[in-house]
Amino acid sequence: MRTGNAPPTGTMAIAFTDVQSSTSLWQEFPAEMSKALKIHNNIMRRLIKKHEGYEVKTQGDSFMVCFLNPYNALNWAVQVQNTLLDCTTWPTELIVSSYDCRMEWDSLKSVIFKGLRVRIGIHYGDAERVNDPTTNRPDYFGTTVNKAARVESCAKGGQIVVSKRLLFNISSCLTNIETGENAFEEKWVMDMTDMSSQEDRTHDLSSSSLRDVDSSKTGTKSFRSSLRLRKAKKEHIKPDDMPNLYYKTIGEFSLKGLSGLEELFEVYCFRLSSRRYSDKIEVQNDVELDYALPTSPDTPIVSSTNSLLSGHKYNQVYPSSPVDY
Repeated sequence: MRTGNAPPTGTMAIAFTDVQSSTSLWQEFPAEMSKALKIHNNIMRRLIKKHEGYEVKTQGDSFMVCFLNPYNALNWAVQVQNTLLDCTTWPTELIVSSYDCRMEWDSLKSVIFKGLRVRIGIHYGDAERVNDPTTNRPDYFGTTVNKAARVESCAKGGQIVVSKRLLFNISSCLTNIETGENAFEEKWVMDMTDMSSQEDRTHDLSSSSLRDVDSSKTGTKSFRSSLRLRKAKKEHIKPDDMPNLYYKTIGEFSLKGLSGLEELFEVYCFRLSSRRYSDKIEVQNDVELDYALPTSPDTPIVSSTNSLLSGHKYNQVYPSSPVDY
């Protein structure tokens, strides 16, 4: 089943999702997970269609979705978490007997966890659209896709994690939970310009026709990137049904296959602000995987083997062109 929205081109928000501890859940509760996955898939696809997203592919319980409007991407992610929480048809055995699907309450006795816990990661940037000869459907390649997959692998079940660039492009709808201020604006323009220029150069170097990048043109490319970012922000329309959202930094992460550290952020609505996330080891594809841990000035960077959910279904280096696929 596929949603009916058209596949976007150019600059877009790309989201990856995955169900926490799905491998162990299938082993312990196969009948219940079969029912739960149908519920999960129906919710995902109904909301993808509602928020004008495009379902690129699925693998097991994981989705890859892209949105032309980054506001729609985040609105979709928040509504996915709320709808999963509101679902009244989860198999009872999963809720009662599974650690990863159990009910949890906050201090006011409001339910904040129930049923499958889905992690969602979103990044924003340029992606190359190609036609998959096997499925005869559009697919996407490039650094933006790579980073989106890595961002998702840093999230935990029930959590929405986004990149700095995604946050910059939807800053008007977000409030910093610690300061009460709206997100960034002008002080991030240069950071985003540098990031955009770097990703442009990465794409140039990894294209099928490799060529040297003239360093004398870097300033021009940065200027063009800055203009493109500003122009894109003006064109995006915030949905009327988008709730008030909050964000907080969760640290800097070393993302597999990408250079440097990436600052990542958790985004949530007020209803889900009391969620807390376990640091338990997860078993996925018969491999023990530790959740990604943020680094700090007092904490050394954890190794990529332990920090990147290397067994994740989508956690592979996406080629920058179909030639390398």
